Amino acid sequence: MKLAQLFGKNQLDEMQERTMLTIESRGFWLVWSLLLVVLLVEGLLGFTMREMAGTWAVFMISCVYIVAACLRAGLWSRRIKNAAGTNVLFSLAGAAVIGVFTFVRMSAFDVPLAIHLACAAIAAGTTFVLALVVLQLCSAVYKKRHEQLENEFDKEEKDN
Repeated sequence: MKLAQLFGKNQLDEMQERTMLTIESRGFWLVWSLLLVVLLVEGLLGFTMREMAGTWAVFMISCVYIVAACLRAGLWSRRIKNAAGTNVLFSLAGAAVIGVFTFVRMSAFDVPLAIHLACAAIAAGTTFVLALVVLQLCSAVYKKRHEQLENEFDKEEKDN
């Protein structure tokens, strides 16, 4: 038995289908945001990676899925322009969050302030570089895939 037969045919009209997609999208981003918050709070509370592994795995699988699906479809974002400057801005934002997180997390250890700052700076710098590299790679893949899909569409238009 096919999965489609098990659930039957789609009972929604176009308006309901669009509403359902909006609900599902908001639900995904709500769960994604909550997983991120849970990971940050657990990290600040001193949970070990072993204790956080399940949450981390679900979070990362959802991240990889959404990035891969968007790139495959040639989509970047509804509101954010694909540009190097934007990538730098988001990399800086991620670096700032990780820097502050590391600084706060380091406060659990009895070490001088200079070491707290050094650890936070190293974590922030590493995050900035890694995030920028990943965003730039995704940007290049997006541009290539978007152009490929546009060319396929143009070719189909000419044939018809």
